[in-house]
Amino acid sequence: MKFDADVLKKYLSGSFSLNDKIRVDEFFDDIHYASGLNETLKEFWDETISKPPPNAQNLDPILDRINHHILLDLNKQSRMKKLWHLYSRVAAILLLPVLLFTLYYFSSNNIILNGAWVEVHSPLGARTQFSLPDGTIGWLNGGSVIKYPVRFGAKRNVTLSGEAYFDVARNPNSPFVIDANKIKVKVLGTAFDVISYKNDSIAEVIVARGKVEVTAKDHKLKEILLPSDRLALNTVSNTYIKSTVNVLDYISWKSGKLIFMNDRFDEVIRKLSRFYNVDFEVNDNVNKNQLFRAVLENENLDEILRYMKLTMGIDYTIQERKIDQDGHLSKRKVIITKAK
Repeated sequence: MKFDADVLKKYLSGSFSLNDKIRVDEFFDDIHYASGLNETLKEFWDETISKPPPNAQNLDPILDRINHHILLDLNKQSRMKKLWHLYSRVAAILLLPVLLFTLYYFSSNNIILNGAWVEVHSPLGARTQFSLPDGTIGWLNGGSVIKYPVRFGAKRNVTLSGEAYFDVARNPNSPFVIDANKIKVKVLGTAFDVISYKNDSIAEVIVARGKVEVTAKDHKLKEILLPSDRLALNTVSNTYIKSTVNVLDYISWKSGKLIFMNDRFDEVIRKLSRFYNVDFEVNDNVNKNQLFRAVLENENLDEILRYMKLTMGIDYTIQERKIDQDGHLSKRKVIITKAK
């Protein structure tokens, strides 16, 4: 297949078909298209900055798509080695125009960056690394969103929906506060995991290093957690449990590993759904209280389902992805029933 610059430009402009997207994915997957990508991306950006848009947000779709291709493959080392030179050259081409345009736009419009916020989204099935203005680093699990200011003030406030692991840069004069739906976590400098998806009834905090304070919006909860402490709050019953755990069992997801230590069936399904970006439909006759114990690393979903079938008395059917009338590609769907 020959490189087609027009297809790439349509994709970057946001007006593309499903076939166009598939072809662009192939361009980024194959190092042989490096020269064409390099030249077309530079040409596209030259055209973009020659006509400053009235709204700086017009650049967001372009940056999002480029970041999407780069971030989703951070853990695929072999592929990264092959594409490293390509991405380095693309980044060098893109970075200067973006910086120049940003300086031009904000200086000419007197926009104050102190009030600006940044959102990082981690797609389902992905793990996304992020860094904050104070030097804090972390990882977002699939289906999670973190929001933080471009510049921190007296307090370092961020909001989280989903799951994230934080390694917080220590600053005794500036507390680090995470607002995660119904719970709030306050620290000075530490490493910990927060799980608080909007539609889940359980919110959790697990501390790897240091000390954190956990409070809840609709509860009198105020607990100090130390290393290896886990706090699980039931946001429906407003009750919580504090326990001592093996931290690695809870933070292994950021390195692509899933550890289940006697987890309930319904919790296993939720984690697999986010980790592999797949929908589950569980029949009513399946025992959802049974426990699952396994360490999963580099296994594909089919292998995991076969193992669950052998150990949990279930059967399953996989419905492959389909294209709807609007051209959108659906998720894979797994239908689980009780084994006959």
